[in-house]
Amino acid sequence: MTLRDRATFWSRACHDFTELILPTSCAGCGQPGIAVCSDCAADCAGEPFRAEAGARYFGRPCWALAPYRGSVQSIIVAYKDGGRSDLRKYLGLALAISLSAVVEEQYDRTGRSGELLLVPVPSSRSSIRRRGADVLADCARRAATELAASGIRARVAPMLRSGRAVRDQVGLSAVGRQRNVSGSMAVARRRLPIPSGKRRDATAGPASIVLVDDVITTGATLAEAARALAGGGHRVDAAAVIAATTKTSS
Repeated sequence: MTLRDRATFWSRACHDFTELILPTSCAGCGQPGIAVCSDCAADCAGEPFRAEAGARYFGRPCWALAPYRGSVQSIIVAYKDGGRSDLRKYLGLALAISLSAVVEEQYDRTGRSGELLLVPVPSSRSSIRRRGADVLADCARRAATELAASGIRARVAPMLRSGRAVRDQVGLSAVGRQRNVSGSMAVARRRLPIPSGKRRDATAGPASIVLVDDVITTGATLAEAARALAGGGHRVDAAAVIAATTKTSS
């Protein structure tokens, strides 16, 4: 089953599952009786694209699956701040499809495709307390599971932590966003995950560090994450997000 087949599968699965538990509604449009309706699911069914708006600060390839607007925006907000944990499977799959473009680009460039180390942008402690979970890390773990089911080696590597509080980015200019997050992240006090002792496939390349986030606007947040990792001796190869703003824009 390809990742795209699985997108259709999860749309049906969310419908069947939620009908058996509690009445719910589509997080994208409000249609009753389903977590994500087929029309809203179709908004995340396109091909991953390069989020060029994020090149200003991040300066590395960043892939996104959908523009951050309409039903896609509503679904992400419902998952992050609306307590809709039932959307984790759907958004994890969306992130996995975006990550699959990183794998394809890597293979086209080198002829090899190594393991992906997925590094989530760290959530602040206050956000984790408010939401009851590290929702981005949970989504990344779901994405790694979906990639593994499609034969792509990936695992989550929580290598970053929040170093200081930052203000909400909404409404800030590109320069304001960059200043707001500058120096806000640090490498966590844990060792970089290393490959298992099993013999590596001769066709596989070295592991790639890929930053993951829900949305990219100007790329300032991803640039800060890459800076923190570089300070710890780790090179970021690319990033993948669920959605990208279509303005000059995270």
